[in-house]
Amino acid sequence: MRLKFLSFGLKISFPRICGISISLDIPCLEQNIDFEFLPSWYFYISIMFSVLTADFSLGRCAISEMPQQALMELLITEIPESEEVTTSSPTTTENCCMWRGVSCTDGRVLHISWMLKFNEKGGHIDLRYVPVDVIVLFMHLNNLDGTIDCVSLPSGLFKLNLSRNCLHGSLSLAELPPNVQQVHINDNNLSGSVDLTRLPKAIQVLFLGANAFSGTINLSCLPDTLVTLSLQHCELCGSVDVTHLSSKMDALNLMGNQFSGSIVIENLPASIRCLDLQNNLFIGELDLRSLSCETKGIIYLANNKISGIVRVHHALKTTVVLRGNKVTHVVDETGAPFTSVKLKF
Repeated sequence: MRLKFLSFGLKISFPRICGISISLDIPCLEQNIDFEFLPSWYFYISIMFSVLTADFSLGRCAISEMPQQALMELLITEIPESEEVTTSSPTTTENCCMWRGVSCTDGRVLHISWMLKFNEKGGHIDLRYVPVDVIVLFMHLNNLDGTIDCVSLPSGLFKLNLSRNCLHGSLSLAELPPNVQQVHINDNNLSGSVDLTRLPKAIQVLFLGANAFSGTINLSCLPDTLVTLSLQHCELCGSVDVTHLSSKMDALNLMGNQFSGSIVIENLPASIRCLDLQNNLFIGELDLRSLSCETKGIIYLANNKISGIVRVHHALKTTVVLRGNKVTHVVDETGAPFTSVKLKF
């Protein structure tokens, strides 16, 4: 609320809320204001202010019912460099469909793409104000602060990229929009546990690495649609079971955590191109004899605590990187010594 004293009285301007701008002019023709007159105005102004600033979460001004223009203005209201997207021309500010990086169909905002728009000064983002029709939301590389309430994201969201910001708090993957296919939330300050057992059934790509996630993970219930999963450089621990990966899995990156125990490399999907388990705490001997001869990708196991014998199939086609371990020798399925350019020590 803004107060301005004028020669003819008092002008009070309220913030633009729910797409409505309200100002009140209180006439005071003389310099000596009648103080008996002020209490009634004070009461009226207090009521108006309470209504206009009501907590949206309580439903007093339901976000879903707010005008799209108001939502977009609220989305960027705490971003100092918001003019980077709103002021491409004198008329753009009042029509969010004309903002840079915003695409509309029939007047509905469907795409928001703001990569590297606010990276110098950052700011705060409240994702509750993303319009309900948005299907693509790209806001990566912006140094934006805030949290991710997956429930409040548009239900029809298809692609989400919030990577390389300063987002914090926990993340409930089970509450992601049901049809989302690509999610990039890596390189933030997110924390808490990671539940991979209730991912959206349509998800294909999930990047969560370079956050402060902790605890164990369960890879046994991944959707068959999942192609890429990245959880590198977090604070995850415990054992890892990679024997139940999705049938279409192309890349799994778990490098740079604190996973431990023995590692069983079996039942990998033939589609696997990269399995990255390096820089963890895996121990014991390694048995690679069950690797499919059709698997031609690469497995990174460097810088763990693997020791003793490594057993492989003589027709090994998978490249295995084992540098930084304590492997004594490699043998094939017959027990004979085995050497191959596919094994990197």
